[in-house]
This record gives sequence, structure tokens and C-alpha cells, in this order.
Amino acid sequence: MACAFVHPRCMGFWPCHIALRLDGAEVRPCTSSLAALERLEEWQADLIVSDIGMPELDGYEFIRRVRGGGTASRLAPAIA
Repeated sequence: MACAFVHPRCMGFWPCHIALRLDGAEVRPCTSSLAALERLEEWQADLIVSDIGMPELDGYEFIRRVRGGGTASRLAPAIA
């Protein structure tokens, strides 16, 4: 499983990050929603976990943009 974590301070998702990695997931953290959108254009996530309060785009807008994009990640389950 490939998982994208989006949080301005990646330490906020550290417990989940560790649990998923121990279970064999490939976890790719991003510290900004705009960087995550760029990454998802070149890498397909099976799960997206996002913070709600982020500087550039809040978590809800980030997920809306992922869903509206043309990448395979648009179909991945997402939590904000």
C-alpha cells in the first residue's frame, strides 16, 4: 500500500506513519498541500491522510483538488 501524508509539521502524523510502515506500507510525507498535489501527479497513493488546517490550501480544498484532478490517486480513500 502506498500512503501520502500531508501535514505542515509531519510529526503530527508520526504515530500513524510508523504503524503503517511497520505493516509494510510505503509512506510519503509532504509538508504542504501544494507539494502533495505535485507529488500525486507522478506517484499513485492508495490512501491519502491530510491535516485540515494548512497554510496554502486547507485539507478540504486539497481533497477537492485531488478528486477533481486527472491522476489515479483521485480514487484513493482520503481522510482530512
